[in-house]
Amino acid sequence: MALGLYYMHSVGKSPIPCFKEVLRQCPLSLEAIRHLCSLGVKSSEISNLVLNQLTSSRQDLQWLPIWLKAEHDMYPRDRSSPTFDALLQLNRKLANNGYAMAKLADGYFLHGRYSESLATFKKLVAVDPHFIRSMDVYAFLLWKHRKAEALDRLACGLLESSEDHPETWIALGFHALCSQQGRSQQAHAFAEKSCKLSPMGANYFGLLLQGFAALKAKGRDQAIEKFSEAVKLKPYIYEAHQGVYEAYAESKQTRQATMHLMQVVKAENGMGTTSRSLTLLARSVLETPMSQHLAKAKTWLEKAIKLDSQNMEAVRLLAELLARESNKQEAIKLIEENLKRFNDASLRQVLAQLLRPVGEEEIRNSVERVRLELDDRHVTDESFTALLASSANEMDSTDQ
Repeated sequence: MALGLYYMHSVGKSPIPCFKEVLRQCPLSLEAIRHLCSLGVKSSEISNLVLNQLTSSRQDLQWLPIWLKAEHDMYPRDRSSPTFDALLQLNRKLANNGYAMAKLADGYFLHGRYSESLATFKKLVAVDPHFIRSMDVYAFLLWKHRKAEALDRLACGLLESSEDHPETWIALGFHALCSQQGRSQQAHAFAEKSCKLSPMGANYFGLLLQGFAALKAKGRDQAIEKFSEAVKLKPYIYEAHQGVYEAYAESKQTRQATMHLMQVVKAENGMGTTSRSLTLLARSVLETPMSQHLAKAKTWLEKAIKLDSQNMEAVRLLAELLARESNKQEAIKLIEENLKRFNDASLRQVLAQLLRPVGEEEIRNSVERVRLELDDRHVTDESFTALLASSANEMDSTDQ
């Protein structure tokens, strides 16, 4: 197990054989199963490996296939639509079970369903106020949605329960960052404490917290460094990739952001071509002053919506792109169709903008695009265009 964890934190050898060997020695090692699922190993393969070692006890393992499927479905898959059926089934079989509820909340989070994740975490805390696992995810979501009072209650409750878990210090760190003063240095110190309490001295949400604290303090280079470390630790989680993008964007380095995202969608052991990664890639291209690549961005957004019809950010960006291409009626139709299914505030705002006449705002946007183009000259047009074209061709070829 230790060797597998080491390989997960280093570049080179795959940790998968190590975790498979753990299962051969200890078939019900849930930690090894969880790591194999996160690394993309099929649930059927893991199930066969476990059951082959437990032939005499199969009658007692009726829960295992459901649990394996739920664990597998938690993680975003390359060119796959999100599904929560197994996670929901597990929660029905294990009613009010803290572990099952945390799995469902984590699954919602990993697929970008923040509202559903928050609601599930709220139920979990009501059922078991002292539950600690995954409370770092809950703390991040509360900070993301600016729920300061709930974050204060969570941080205080975790501190009363235990000072020896990294989740406690991550919650305290996001609470510090959520305050009106935005105590970045204190948040950074709490994040370091969480990393010291974690295996291998690294914690994904600790690094994420350090990145956002640095970003708030205008330390963009440090933010990129911390987000990049988080990406290496768990490349299949979206939020650190988004952090890298935001740090580059704040520095007006939109082309570097796009280059990073190109590598994300091409990576074999990472996010790959998911709805969220395609949406973020398209967003970076739309914010880069190179109009000749709008067609590629449109294709990526259409693929993102096909993979996840509930991806409202992709719908919004596609509508804005259609309007930018003077297809305003098509953009309005797209938004109205989605508003019939989802009550999304951002879509209503875009619809309101599309229904009003051209004014000074569009003129200001045009001036801003010109300014960005002048600020972004340190990356050559030729190198950026070559990377964009080659990556787009690779994605197109794999879809055929």
